Order: sequence, then C-alpha cells, then structure tokens
Amino acid sequence: MARFGLSALKSWLGSGLGSRGKRPSWQAPTASWQRPFGLGWEQPYTVRYASNLDDGPSHGMPLGGFG
Repeated sequence: MARFGLSALKSWLGSGLGSRGKRPSWQAPTASWQRPFGLGWEQPYTVRYASNLDDGPSHGMPLGGFG
C-alpha cells in the first residue's frame, strides 16, 4: 500500500539529503530567465501609440497585479 501523509513527506525529503545531511542549494534551471525583482531597465520600451495603454516597461501586466 502506498504511504501517504507525514511518512511519505519524510521519505521524500530524506531521499534528497547528501552524505552530511545537507540538502544541495536550489538553483533555477539554466533555460530560465533570471532577473532580480525591482531591477530597473537601462532602456525601457516606450509607448509607440497613445492608444496602447499596456505598452511600456511592464509590457501589459495588469495594474492590480496577477492575483
């Protein structure tokens, strides 16, 4: 029978431990885009037409966020 709950969690966490009991540090995949939060743009994209309200450095991100 498959293990569920705390015992399954402990076994999953325990399987990733190294020989000294430390987990390797997490790293983003090499194919991902890594940019620090809040870092400004050297040359931000500027609005081409006044009707394009979603152009600009945020490129169409909703004003209230994604939540």
